[in-house]
Amino acid sequence: MSQPTDLTRIEVIDECIAEILRSKTPGERLAMGFRAAAFARMIVESGVRHTNPAWDTARVNQEVFRRMQLGSAGWPVGHNSGQQIYLCEGLASSQAHSRC
Repeated sequence: MSQPTDLTRIEVIDECIAEILRSKTPGERLAMGFRAAAFARMIVESGVRHTNPAWDTARVNQEVFRRMQLGSAGWPVGHNSGQQIYLCEGLASSQAHSRC
């Protein structure tokens, strides 16, 4: 029987799923990651093609790359317009925390 979800945490992995992942070899987990990335690219590409039906393959690939590498806003993933964010013990802070 599953424990109740802790709503104070952003991501909670069900213990059954965690056990399955623990049983996988590093190679199997890596392959899962590659398949997930390929699936994500396929979804992004489908969206780009749907939104821009006149674009050729080269232009679609360029936009898919931009979105996957830079994010849809055009900033590198994790970039926050110059303000450095540090995460320490689950708390977000705009400056480095002494316990980090």
